[in-house]
Amino acid sequence: MFEQIIDLGICLFLFLCLILAYITGIKHGRELAKGNVPKLQLNPVKPILEAIEQHKEEKKAEALTDELTELMSYNKASALKAVKDER
Repeated sequence: MFEQIIDLGICLFLFLCLILAYITGIKHGRELAKGNVPKLQLNPVKPILEAIEQHKEEKKAEALTDELTELMSYNKASALKAVKDER
C-alpha cells in the first residue's frame, strides 16, 4: 500500500512536469509565430541578485527618508534639553 502511494506521488509529479512543459512549448510556439524569439531564463541566480539589489536600494531610500523626516521635525527645545541631560 505504501509503495502504491509513493508511485502515485511520483506519477502526479511527472504528470505536472509534462503539463508544465506542454504549456511552455505552447507559449514559445505562439511567440515564434508572431516573429519574436522567446527569452529563456537559464540563470536562476539573476532574479535573486536583482531582488537583493532592489532591497538594498529600498533600504537606502528608506534611510534617507527617515533622516529627512528627522531633520524636518527638529525641535530646538528638545535638543537643548537632551544636551543638558548629558551633562
